[in-house]
Amino acid sequence: MKETLFREGQTVEIERDPVTGTITYEAWSRHGKQDRAKGPAVSLRNGATGVVTHEAWYKDGKLDRFDGPAYIERDGNTGIVTREAWFKDGKQAVPPEPREAYIKETA
Repeated sequence: MKETLFREGQTVEIERDPVTGTITYEAWSRHGKQDRAKGPAVSLRNGATGVVTHEAWYKDGKLDRFDGPAYIERDGNTGIVTREAWFKDGKQAVPPEPREAYIKETA
């Protein structure tokens, strides 16, 4: 069952698992484009386990995130990250080096 909500000046589409009632799909948009400033614009969740399986951060309809990967996939049972990709303004970006590597090089 699909629901459409209006929050913070945005449209939010939600689908729930018919058996568990768990939200399995959530998509935020502004002016017809996927967009959300305070979290992923699109989230998919395993209806049986409740584990978030996919998250995607969008700004003005383009994959974009400045403080982490813009696209994340997880195992539906364990929640372990199986894939992540960094994007800026819709273009794939190189992730920054791990903080530990930076600390070792500058120490």
